[in-house]
Amino acid sequence: MDASKKSIAFCSVDFVGHAFPLLNLAEALAKRGHSCTFVVADYAGKDWKDRVAKAGCTLQLLQTGKAKSEMEMNPGGLIPFLYVLKYTSQSAKDVLARLSPDLVVADFCTFAAMEAAEELGIPLVINSPSPYGCIRDFAGFPSPGTTRSLGGVVWGFNKFKMIELAKLLGVQGLDAFSWYTAKHYPRAVVLVNSFWGIEPAQPTPSTIVMTGALIPPAGDLTAKLQKEEPTLCAWLGKAGAKPVVFISTGSLAELHPWQVKAFFEGVKRAGLRAVWSLRKHLHVHLPNAEDEDFWISPWLPQAAILQDQAVKLVVYHCGWGGTMEVLQAGKPMVLCPFFADQPDIGRTLVAAGVGELIGPAPALSYNIENPWREGQFTADSVAEVLKRVASDPKYTQAAERMGRLSGTTLGANGAAALVEQCALNGTSHLVAPEARRSTGSNPFRGAIGVCLVGAAAGLCAVSHAAAAAVGLGGCLAGARAAARTYRPAAVAP
Repeated sequence: MDASKKSIAFCSVDFVGHAFPLLNLAEALAKRGHSCTFVVADYAGKDWKDRVAKAGCTLQLLQTGKAKSEMEMNPGGLIPFLYVLKYTSQSAKDVLARLSPDLVVADFCTFAAMEAAEELGIPLVINSPSPYGCIRDFAGFPSPGTTRSLGGVVWGFNKFKMIELAKLLGVQGLDAFSWYTAKHYPRAVVLVNSFWGIEPAQPTPSTIVMTGALIPPAGDLTAKLQKEEPTLCAWLGKAGAKPVVFISTGSLAELHPWQVKAFFEGVKRAGLRAVWSLRKHLHVHLPNAEDEDFWISPWLPQAAILQDQAVKLVVYHCGWGGTMEVLQAGKPMVLCPFFADQPDIGRTLVAAGVGELIGPAPALSYNIENPWREGQFTADSVAEVLKRVASDPKYTQAAERMGRLSGTTLGANGAAALVEQCALNGTSHLVAPEARRSTGSNPFRGAIGVCLVGAAAGLCAVSHAAAAAVGLGGCLAGARAAARTYRPAAVAP
């Protein structure tokens, strides 16, 4: 084999928002002549077989045991990625040992691949289709505005947040999730699918690379859509037709029947057409599945469709990877978040002026669920917000500005060039020595809140003994949590 052509393993959980950016990156590397293997869960093999082959890559399946059923039942109420870690840890190690790649590129929640790469001594790149702020707070990198210099001493810190208490208490497995993040992220090259502008510019470790959306250039996307979806292109470009809204609510949360009807009737009342990515079994809830104003399919080439001039706005669930695609296309949004970081992302987008929430944002939860209750939005309220966002130029102007800012990022091709260099030269020269000593953001800092309660009690003369006991207990609990080591077999029940 040509020494300049390398073997690269791309490892991902099977969630679309995680796997597609990685597959786009793998396809770009395969076009450069490298041998690319896409590693995904065995239960998802049929969903990815054709896509992986079309990208010029080889498919490799991980044995997952009970991972899928445990995620669905979620007996521990945990972040689902912990079940994947528990049940794929040995399989990931076996697969990567057999493949013996020059480089592992892992999705940001595929901890089993990160653990295996470390144990096998394989250089690691992590791709993160999430905001840098999320990585920063889980890995413990300094928050913006905290870096200071005095007398030649430079320091920064990660600000205290309530999530630190959740880590301390192990809520939904956040302690284990944070531990693995803090362990691997400072010691790997991390591709962050974001850009400065939608997030505040801030100091980052040398291994953090802001890539924007991992998609091909706009011209390539348009050409591919015209070649592969000529009928859809003709529908989009129909002369004199109504403007189009693109609708996608993600691959994880299940829409309620009332939501399907509210979206459908809202689009009709707003005087729009819709291209809608909707699961097949939900089509039965459509008032009229044959309506000529709707192009509905279980899967759509989102990034390419967003480039079309007929698409004027987007209804989106605030998954970060797709959000980057929408912003790069310069389209305003109506936001329908569900769980995890989606509500926070929704608020970020509203603050950026690129869209509005479809209703009151759900409370934070890491359970894969649809928390919306009937009546929180209706056909009339959907129509109203669609018309407002489509007609008020301030939303489009803000979205187009974000598109210009994201246009300076690497994209799939630029990120592929960087990953290629990591495959050729390794990553050790990019990782600062102090990163290997990083403890990251750990639950010990959550004890600060408990200590303050104790101090306050003492100052108020409620009980000095009680104050001391509470403060000491908090410190001991924090120290114990900080010193804890996690093992894949024990991260989930």
